[in-house]
Amino acid sequence: MSDAQATLPPGRPVRIGLDSDALIKRGLMLVIAAYLVAALALPLYAMLSKSFTTYSFDLTRYEFQVSDESGANWSDPVTARALNDELNSVPPEELDTISDGRLPATSFFPDFSFRSPVKYRIRGTVENAPYLVGLELFNSREWQEVDSNTFRRVMLRPVQSRSLANYKTYFSTPSLFRSIENSFFIASVSTVITIILAFGFANALNRSCMPFKPAFRLIAMMPILVPSLLPGIALVYMFGNQGYMKELLLGESIYGPLGIVIGSVFFTFPHAMIIISTALSISDQRHYEAAESLRSSKWRTFWTVTIPGARYGLISAAFVVFTLVITDFGLPKVIGGQYNVLAVDIYKQVIGQ
Repeated sequence: MSDAQATLPPGRPVRIGLDSDALIKRGLMLVIAAYLVAALALPLYAMLSKSFTTYSFDLTRYEFQVSDESGANWSDPVTARALNDELNSVPPEELDTISDGRLPATSFFPDFSFRSPVKYRIRGTVENAPYLVGLELFNSREWQEVDSNTFRRVMLRPVQSRSLANYKTYFSTPSLFRSIENSFFIASVSTVITIILAFGFANALNRSCMPFKPAFRLIAMMPILVPSLLPGIALVYMFGNQGYMKELLLGESIYGPLGIVIGSVFFTFPHAMIIISTALSISDQRHYEAAESLRSSKWRTFWTVTIPGARYGLISAAFVVFTLVITDFGLPKVIGGQYNVLAVDIYKQVIGQ
């Protein structure tokens, strides 16, 4: 019987069919994947590619010729780079520009006069050498001849390239680099204060017999429904220059790091409290029973049972609070004053301030 079975040809592989639940799960996974690509991957790619894109004037791409006053005899072709090296009319730092930057061709001719009978010629030394004559864009290696009056409207256009120059410029600018330090300082201080307060409140809700727990929980969670602008505006009304409680600050100004930290603690407290409260509620109660059976002190139980049981909740809450604070724009914009942070500086860069 075993020999007969050994000689049988192998059967067709069994394929497990997908039921409707499996198809729905796969469909939902595809939807989530598409959402992540559209909401995260594509914007991140666009921002990163934009951050590596730089624009600068490449003076080696342009050549000029100048006629005499009769307009018949022309000088030898000379590049804009050679003219700039001789005259130093455009410093190297001014060659870096934005996508819509324009450099007047007259910058390389200090004796230029639009009333002069002298004529000028301009061309590109390579194919990609854009320049404007009035509103008309040229991008060729053919000579374009213009009179002096028209030459004053000749503008060189920047060339796009990819490099780390934007990052170098950012980190070499003291005020912008200081905003990063300020952001990390505010986020770190706010995280420490918020986690301590949220842990104490969540521990009281879960490990004590205090009355009106649902009411306190509801009150603590209410700030989660408001934007970060609201605590900033409230602090201005209470502790601003015309605030009715400004004397409580003992002469300190609410406009700055103090106001940002207070407002950040207020609007991130519910997020941390919910995470830590959940971690405390699902901790193993048998550890507390064992500690009580061993007659361990409350202080020792706190450090050996409560803290280890809630450590993952504490870490998660710290990451959430830190991220919320360091990425927040509304609160520093309203109450930050002259204290620059990263989110506000990014906004200023976008709108051109």
